Amino acid sequence: MRSWTRGFARNIGFTTNVMAEFWALRDGLLLALQMGINMLEVELDVKVVVDLVLASSTPNKAYSPLLNDCRCLIIRFQQVNMRHIFREANRCVDGFAKKGCT
Repeated sequence: MRSWTRGFARNIGFTTNVMAEFWALRDGLLLALQMGINMLEVELDVKVVVDLVLASSTPNKAYSPLLNDCRCLIIRFQQVNMRHIFREANRCVDGFAKKGCT
């Protein structure tokens, strides 16, 4: 699984879909900040990630470092709306992600 930031690929090794989504969220937030975006709409197709980011606690310690990074990045924006969408509603982006991995 790879994660892209500023045009380069980073190998995150073998991991779960939840951890891969956290890496993608973190990279996307960093990219938006670098671009000077201050109001952001985030749609994720992994509901667990949305729920964990929006929760006030961290029940799974394995996710803590990336989850805390994401939370710290989110507060740097003027406004962030985050919501879960079903993968079927996200076919276009999912297709690009799969194509980018090949």
